[in-house]
Amino acid sequence: MALRARPLAYATAGIGSAALFLALANYHGKPSGLFTADSIWAMPRWEAQTTRNGFGADVLRFVDASVPADARLSLAIRGDDWIHPFFGPTLSRHVELVSPRRGTPSREAQWLVLGPNAAVVRCGGSWQAVFENEAGWRVERRVGPDRCPSPSD
Repeated sequence: MALRARPLAYATAGIGSAALFLALANYHGKPSGLFTADSIWAMPRWEAQTTRNGFGADVLRFVDASVPADARLSLAIRGDDWIHPFFGPTLSRHVELVSPRRGTPSREAQWLVLGPNAAVVRCGGSWQAVFENEAGWRVERRVGPDRCPSPSD
């Protein structure tokens, strides 16, 4: 019925287009910069990835700046934390998940990202803390092999 009345069809298409434009231009998760000072296109990757999820931007900024693009990361994070930013801008990092409750990073992992309250098992002297924030996030770098002596040694 609406398609038969041309003015009604044009009005519907115009209102729909305007609503879509305004919705996308004002979306807080990825600000366009049209109606705000910030624009997703001008933000560094670490900031753009953390605009809406509450994840610490400082953690991702550190990982982006300090962890090589081809590194092997172990993540001991909470179930609702995003993992995709850790793969890097070209998805070239190898990322594996480790249980934050007594999990163990693989022997191949070069970096370890620990979420708040994570209790990962690792040998003393094998990992060095290189980043920590107030929210309890830590990033550690492997400095030695995980060859813990057994209690019988």
